[in-house]
Amino acid sequence: MALDLSTALGAMSGQRYIESLKDGREVWLDGEKVHDVTAHPAFSGMIHELARIYNLQHSSEFREDMTFVSPETGNRCSVSWLLARTEEDLKKKKRNSEIWTGESWGQLGRSPDILAPFITALYKARANLSAVKNPHCDFGENVVNYQRYCAENDLFLTHALGDPQVDRSQQPQNEQRAILEEELALHVVEETKDGVIITGWQAEVAPPGLFSGGIYESYGRGWLIQPEPEKDSALRMGEWNAMRIRVVGSRVTTWLNGTEMIDLVDEKIGAATGHIALQIHDGGGIKVRWKNLRLRELS
Repeated sequence: MALDLSTALGAMSGQRYIESLKDGREVWLDGEKVHDVTAHPAFSGMIHELARIYNLQHSSEFREDMTFVSPETGNRCSVSWLLARTEEDLKKKKRNSEIWTGESWGQLGRSPDILAPFITALYKARANLSAVKNPHCDFGENVVNYQRYCAENDLFLTHALGDPQVDRSQQPQNEQRAILEEELALHVVEETKDGVIITGWQAEVAPPGLFSGGIYESYGRGWLIQPEPEKDSALRMGEWNAMRIRVVGSRVTTWLNGTEMIDLVDEKIGAATGHIALQIHDGGGIKVRWKNLRLRELS
């Protein structure tokens, strides 16, 4: 797949970084919406400190230590993304990390320099990735292009760690635990160019006429039950709506603003275990907010 780098700007500058955060992102803090993270006192100090260090990449004092010239585009790129091929390259990368750490007094545990080596390691393993055949793409080619894209745009990557919750009171080798958890963790149904697909049941939250309160089985049987059309009037579009979902064994009942929407008995649901999640579909500018979530175990 061809990668277009014609608009890439190379090493990040402080002003570019600050402007990139004014992209309409939705951030909430202590129940209040933050309209501009770059000016909010909870965030502005760290943002402007990062911007200051980004500017060092373009300064006469640090430019040679913190950047290199891309042989592909001629852009000055961050040494964080340099693919080290010599001892001198390694020393240059060490010096770059020392500058980031020293200038921040070691207080940036997740600086822009921290995850670049992860992508570099994947680049080194590109042949192994290509050996894993997929009809939609070449994984090795993907990681090469992603490393180039990161380098030429000086991306600041981060990560989140969230393993599926399991019964930690039992050892992994415990046979009984293995049986109990067979259906517990998230199940991957398919990996596509758009991401990972998982399966389960959803109580629908949707605009008028799209079956709010109905039960849909993702990547399975589809709609199991839809509310009667006249019940759609229970939905208050543009306002807060109260949805209640009750599951007892194989029986599922939903209410929307006090109106019972569906009552379903399904043996497959009754036999399953798993996680509760909040989902929003991508595309169309959809925005959904939740509040006052309550979960009660029924005896």
